[in-house]
Amino acid sequence: MKSQLTIVFLMLMLFSEIASSQTIKVTAEYKPASYETSGGRFVSTTPCLKTASGMWLSYCRGEISSLDSLLFSISYGVTRTAKKRVDNPKDSIFYMQSFSQKEMIVTSAKGISYRVSLTPEMLGAHFDATIYNETARPIYDGFSNPKGGCSYLDKQVAGNTDWLAWMVLWGNVAGKSCYTALSTDVGVTVKALFFGFKIKPPSPLDMPNGVYNGSITLSVSSNGDISLGNGTYNDTKLIIDLTLTVRHQLKVDFPRGYSDEHSQVTLLPPGGWINWIHNGKRELSILQQDLPFRIWFSAPFTVALRCQHQWGTECGLKDSKGRTVPLKTYYVNRVNEMTLLTTSQYKFVLPVQGKPIINAARAIRFQVIGGTVTEMMKYPGSNFKGDVTLIFDASID
Repeated sequence: MKSQLTIVFLMLMLFSEIASSQTIKVTAEYKPASYETSGGRFVSTTPCLKTASGMWLSYCRGEISSLDSLLFSISYGVTRTAKKRVDNPKDSIFYMQSFSQKEMIVTSAKGISYRVSLTPEMLGAHFDATIYNETARPIYDGFSNPKGGCSYLDKQVAGNTDWLAWMVLWGNVAGKSCYTALSTDVGVTVKALFFGFKIKPPSPLDMPNGVYNGSITLSVSSNGDISLGNGTYNDTKLIIDLTLTVRHQLKVDFPRGYSDEHSQVTLLPPGGWINWIHNGKRELSILQQDLPFRIWFSAPFTVALRCQHQWGTECGLKDSKGRTVPLKTYYVNRVNEMTLLTTSQYKFVLPVQGKPIINAARAIRFQVIGGTVTEMMKYPGSNFKGDVTLIFDASID
């Protein structure tokens, strides 16, 4: 029996723990168009929404909030007894206290982790307190001049002879304890907490593709990470869930040939056929042509070949008689360094880590060399052809 009672007690404690917390969700992504980089930063996808009943801010209408100025309304129940004589600032009609900064960890499904900083920016509340208007007016005016180093942002009040519903929002709150000096003896019922903060994630240019999740739990109480003064708190925890999505992308622009799907390349001797004829038709050792292109990328990518006519791990050209010759295919960078491409993926990285490549000139060089050229020249009038497909893969792990 003792064991059963202990289990029931633990389960009740667990359910109580769950019931006494609130959760807000923050999402941001790095999914630039191939030709954009968003300055190498995450872009928030988190809207500024009213999620608690009662008063709300006139300038927050569902638009996307920047990661530098996120703001949430959270239903929070706090019962307080404010005092006219403010010997303890936590007994003022409005008091708020915030931590200075915290770190959270976001982790991908592959176990890759990064640190993210969270800094409070704004704190406020919607609360009910019935105060006669002559007493209420100077208290309301005092919301514009908080004590403790915070800055005034917004306030609202509702009522007539008695003022009943109040809202106040202060900024510059990190590490501060702020309050209004004018107060009165009255019961206060907090309906909603307003919490604004800044998220500073790492640069997405240093992160592999993936979805990164993290969470941090803040205490909300008279002496917690966040405090609205002395009182009884129905919810004692605030959980912030953060999801960062990284999707590096790639754009490659090739010149078009006779169709929208193919670029046309003709292999020539150095200087062209006319120059070769004028130079006495000397023995050829190379036929080649460059295919220029433009490229945009913000992370490593791979290139591989798919061949109409295979020659080992490389491509080949074939004439109408079925004769096949090997074709060399190279990736040529900005300093004319050549990398041989094959049917296996070759990985290219950023020249400078964290610095995207934007609209850069590159080339694919096709060559037939050495004795292969001599062999081809034995069949004048022959046409050696073949399709080479270049596969650029931006699926970075």
